[in-house]
Amino acid sequence: MQVHPMLLAILGILLVGVGIMEHEKIRKLISSLTLGFVTGWEGYSSVPYRDQGGYWTIGNGHKMQPDEPHAAITPTQARKLLTQDLHDAAATVADAVTVPLTDAQGSALVDFAFNVGDENFRTSTLLRMLNAGDYQGAAGQFGRWDEYTDADTGKRVVDRGLSRRRLAEKKLFLS
Repeated sequence: MQVHPMLLAILGILLVGVGIMEHEKIRKLISSLTLGFVTGWEGYSSVPYRDQGGYWTIGNGHKMQPDEPHAAITPTQARKLLTQDLHDAAATVADAVTVPLTDAQGSALVDFAFNVGDENFRTSTLLRMLNAGDYQGAAGQFGRWDEYTDADTGKRVVDRGLSRRRLAEKKLFLS
């Protein structure tokens, strides 16, 4: 079976258009609201440190990979790492969420995905409820994510800082 060259050209244009729309969707999710919200919670550290869960972290909450050097970074370098990390979180949100979002909802979800990770976001009850159109129910799920696993004991620990962050995400999501 031979496919007409014009049909192939149209299909190519459509696929490029879909890629552009996805890129635009991701870019929109990384707004100044998102950046301000995340940096407000993460703060800034120029040197690597172990977070509560035992993960090496630097900059504005960047979880370091094993091959990354444990050297000091500048605020500009931290911003670049954060932008890359938020792009990944926004891509996760853009891919996983199937319902319309307001800018505030998108920002809250990107912060949440950035903080809990791709796998946890994708398998969360929050996402299932949201994609079912239950925005209120989804908002109620933020508070369930206020624990971390203590690196020393291996036990789940409720953290007041995470509780406050989840409450702020919920308020942003509902605003």
